[in-house]
Amino acid sequence: MSKSKIVNSTYKSIAKNYLASGFGLGITFLNQIAMVPLFILFWGVEQYADWILITAFSSFFTMTDVGLNSVTQNEFVIKYHRQEYDICSKLLLNMFLLIAAVGFAIVCMAVIFSCFFGFDRLLNVSVFSGFQTSYVFVALLLQVFMKMYGGVYNGIYRAVSQTARCIMIENIVRFCEILILFVGIWLKLPIILIISVYVIPVMGSIVFRHFDSRKWFRPRFSTRHFDFPLLKSLLKPAFAFLALPVGNAISNQGMIFVVHAVLGPVLLVAFTTTRTLVNFLRAVMGMLAASIWPELSAAYGKHDMKTMSTIYHRSFIITIASCLLCILFLAVFGKPIYLAWTHYEVLFNAPFFYGMLVILLLLCLWSIASVVLSAVNKHINFSMVFLLVVVFETAITYVCLRIYPDLFIIPLALLIPEVLLLVYVLKKTNELLNNNFSTFFHQLGIESVFLMKRLVHIPLKKNK
Repeated sequence: MSKSKIVNSTYKSIAKNYLASGFGLGITFLNQIAMVPLFILFWGVEQYADWILITAFSSFFTMTDVGLNSVTQNEFVIKYHRQEYDICSKLLLNMFLLIAAVGFAIVCMAVIFSCFFGFDRLLNVSVFSGFQTSYVFVALLLQVFMKMYGGVYNGIYRAVSQTARCIMIENIVRFCEILILFVGIWLKLPIILIISVYVIPVMGSIVFRHFDSRKWFRPRFSTRHFDFPLLKSLLKPAFAFLALPVGNAISNQGMIFVVHAVLGPVLLVAFTTTRTLVNFLRAVMGMLAASIWPELSAAYGKHDMKTMSTIYHRSFIITIASCLLCILFLAVFGKPIYLAWTHYEVLFNAPFFYGMLVILLLLCLWSIASVVLSAVNKHINFSMVFLLVVVFETAITYVCLRIYPDLFIIPLALLIPEVLLLVYVLKKTNELLNNNFSTFFHQLGIESVFLMKRLVHIPLKKNK
């Protein structure tokens, strides 16, 4: 295959990944926004609150793989393109055994705990009975580990530029889960029946992935393929991946506690609603990072640093342009959208709103740069720095709000740490790609001209 065909194939894969991620964003919107009124209407606030408590507690166990799944997928893609297929089989077997063992142990402990104590008292539920609470929790816990187990196959899909396929499999599973909940709640079926059917889609997806993935890679499993030293070598980057959700939790929940403690509940609502609106744009921008991730891993596995550099620079330019367009749109229409969305019942703080848009730009830029490091398991230092920056931001925000209690202080407090984090990530990414800041900005200029020419000439070709 010629170089141009390989490049075109890479960008087609990225486009497919982006479209699949966009469909997933729609399902997330359906699950988090559209389903809420249905829950409240048919279950009532108290029973819906019970459901939130149980699902939130079960979701906590998604971190029990400590990032090993993500690291293994990256490593599989790299080794696959270096034709080290025996190591690929070892990576898959290690993860299958690890997830099965950890999942079995935790589910068994949950069953034993439910028999002797019950999760209703632990979670302080008010409507579900003790048996219902324990049954739902154990079923959701089992579902968490089945999704982890099915996620191991994603490494195969990523290695052969079929990431969009595995994303769509996950999207279909989530859509089926939402549909089952919708029908069950609408028909007022017993929660035990609903949750029993609720876990079926993920079971089906594991069976489908097992046979479907064999089109591209048939792992050879034997006792010699269990390689503890290989698994041990992945622990350090895996724990570094764990720092990212921990940091995000500190950023999200820590800021909520800080704002509530200093400014009170009224301004807390203004803070959370503004950040929710801004974070939705962040999720849209994050689709590009998720789309280029597997292609960066594949290029690194082929030692194709030029393709990595091209993908990175073009993605950086697209992120800048997209963010600036979104910021411009919200600068003009943000206030009426915000007031209509909150039914004019929540305060609109213009300086805070526009300040958070600036923070959004910085955040999206270092996010798209950091995906290069994460895709090739070179993210350890970045993860630690990110965690330290988040802790510092939370602390400095608290101090600044104590001195000057106004929401506008928050983006000012975040500005310098976010700029420094951006500079750090750009530096580490440039080092990986054998660049410096001078060549980085020079390459941005070249790729900007290229993208502008393509943007101008695409419609001209169609007219011809």
